[in-house]
Amino acid sequence: MKISEAIYNEGLDVGYSRIGASILTNLEFEPVINDLRTKYPWAKSMIISVWHYNFYKIPDALNGIVNKETLFQGRYLKGSHENDAAIDLEAFFDSNNVKAVDIMDLDKHIKNSIAEKMNIGLIRKNGYFYTEEGSYCTLHAWLIDEDIEWNYNEAPGPCLAHCGICIKTCPEKALLKDYIKDADKCSTINSTVINVGEIQLKTGCDHCQDICPWNKHRWSDEEEFPTLNYSNN
Repeated sequence: MKISEAIYNEGLDVGYSRIGASILTNLEFEPVINDLRTKYPWAKSMIISVWHYNFYKIPDALNGIVNKETLFQGRYLKGSHENDAAIDLEAFFDSNNVKAVDIMDLDKHIKNSIAEKMNIGLIRKNGYFYTEEGSYCTLHAWLIDEDIEWNYNEAPGPCLAHCGICIKTCPEKALLKDYIKDADKCSTINSTVINVGEIQLKTGCDHCQDICPWNKHRWSDEEEFPTLNYSNN
């Protein structure tokens, strides 16, 4: 089995819903790629994997106050499913002599744009990245020293032309038109920090995601997130 196919299969096996790859020369539409190539001259390709967190229970006290992406950040949380998946994939890289570096701190919007280019999902009118499983997801990214380019077309269908429910019903009127958001009005972008027990969380809104038809029946409330208090549920 070729290393490219092995990485793809391993990514799905450890729990990612989608995994994409592209050689860096095909991603130069993003200016940051040149910076990354300067910093990591050995890097040849980028891997992006999609982790969905839509199976966690939401504490009643935080529902509608803290946006879900902030609430369920588990990439570097010891013992979380999300962190375990990343560690398992990195262990696979290591065991197969694939040099890799975690670039999780790459700007979210840049990761979204690159993942869309890789055809593992698409950005909808509300500005969020979606796969067939919806938008409640986080993108993980690595640079590796292998030339890998996958041509899987796994993106869901586009928003319907007549649909603008996220724009029409935004509480802050932050969605001005398709794909255009007023950052000064969006409560998730202009969040404040609140103390919840021993942890700090940023406030935010999920209205444009929750009301989206492509997210219908995408949340399952199956298990509790490790750091959250559910005593009042």
